Amino acid sequence: MISRTRRNFRRFLFVLLGLSACLFALPAMTYAALRADLIEMKDISPTLFQIDVAHFQTRAYFSDQEGQHVIAQHLLRKGFFSRTYSNAGREMIDTLIKEQYAPAKKTKADVIMRTAVTDADRQLAMALYRSAAQQHFVPAIAALNQLD
Repeated sequence: MISRTRRNFRRFLFVLLGLSACLFALPAMTYAALRADLIEMKDISPTLFQIDVAHFQTRAYFSDQEGQHVIAQHLLRKGFFSRTYSNAGREMIDTLIKEQYAPAKKTKADVIMRTAVTDADRQLAMALYRSAAQQHFVPAIAALNQLD
C-alpha cells in the first residue's frame, strides 16, 4: 500500500512529465512543420516577436532603472528585425524619461539626432541633451559640447 503523500507526489511528478513533454514537442513540431513547408516563417514571426518582447518586458519589470535602460537599448537595436521591438524599446525609454532617468534622455536624443528631419526634431534632441546635462550626466555634456 502506497501512502497518500507519496501517491500525490507521484501524480505531481506525472503532471510535470506531461508538461515537459508538451514543452519539448511544441518547438519540435514547429520545426518539423517549417521543414515540411506546412507553415511559413512569415506567418509565425509576428507572434514570435511579440513573445520575445513580452519576455524582455518581464525582465524589465523586475529590473532597476539601469537594467530597464539596457533592455530598452537592446530592443531598439533589435528594431532592425521588426517594429515590434523598436516600439517596445521606445515605450520603455519614454517611461524612463518620465522618471527623469538621464541616460534614457541621452539615448532618446541620440535616436532623434540620427533620424532628425526637421529643426523641431533637432531642438527636441537638444532639449533632451540639456535636461540630461543638468542632471550632471557626463555623456550628455560631452554630446552637447560636440554639437556646439
